[in-house]
Amino acid sequence: MQGGARRAGGPGPTWDEAAAATYRDLADVEPEVTLAGGRWEGAPYVAGGAARPAVTLVQDFVVHGDLDGDGEPEAVVLVAVATGASGERLHVAVLAQRDGALRNVATALLGDRVQVRGIRITPDEPPHLLVDLVRAGPQDAACCPGELATRGWTLAPDDRLAPLPATAPHGRLALAAVSGTEWVLRAWDRDQPAATEPAVTLTVGDQGFAGRAACNTYFAAVAPGDSPGAVVLGPIGTTRMACPAPTMAVERRFLETLRRVQRFGFMAGRLVLTYEGEGGAGTMVLHAAGAGATSSSRPSNP
Repeated sequence: MQGGARRAGGPGPTWDEAAAATYRDLADVEPEVTLAGGRWEGAPYVAGGAARPAVTLVQDFVVHGDLDGDGEPEAVVLVAVATGASGERLHVAVLAQRDGALRNVATALLGDRVQVRGIRITPDEPPHLLVDLVRAGPQDAACCPGELATRGWTLAPDDRLAPLPATAPHGRLALAAVSGTEWVLRAWDRDQPAATEPAVTLTVGDQGFAGRAACNTYFAAVAPGDSPGAVVLGPIGTTRMACPAPTMAVERRFLETLRRVQRFGFMAGRLVLTYEGEGGAGTMVLHAAGAGATSSSRPSNP
């Protein structure tokens, strides 16, 4: 993808630019793939078959920072590879301007079915790219990762992500991982955005979930389930204010969905609540309060 040079200290490559870039060194696909609208699909594995490789840029997530010390910010994005079987191989990819073009200068595999809690670029010399993950530990099933870990790299002069020394895991996935943050509903499901007003919020404390359900405040006891990220909600209580009909409709939808939540996790720094219903499973997506649609180079709240 062609692009003009940016001034030092400029904003860096955008998500839309990344959605049309060419990526390399992705697991189990061609040596290079060029995305269109953030997606690429390969040919079927078997002629006439439905299974085929697919590459997807994680929606609206980009972190900016100067990784190579040249005064120009790079962009760090997440790229997922699906091969038609179960699982999804997630990569961290660095994009930089080189000779007037936006290039994927380095890529690293994060793992299969990992969850990203946050990405940050530190002010060290050289800068460190750190990714906070939920990954499968020695006793975890591949479907249900529960080990909290951080992986790190520096961007080497030859445009290679050089790994930092491995660090020990730092705990297990538990509700404490999302406490201390106010989360705001941004999607009813992965492809169903939620309006920003009226605001629907969620916080996690010692007593469970609480927040504002569009009109009234609510609270519900929450107990851990039998696998990482699994939760069991108790009855939901609310205050009794009356609001305009559209606001009450949002509140009813949220509370009815919240009652069916069975699992929590992370997707590119966002909190996701997975629920079951008559129509099948769905996933509500919540952003940390004050966070925009895209991430920045500021440290995330892990």
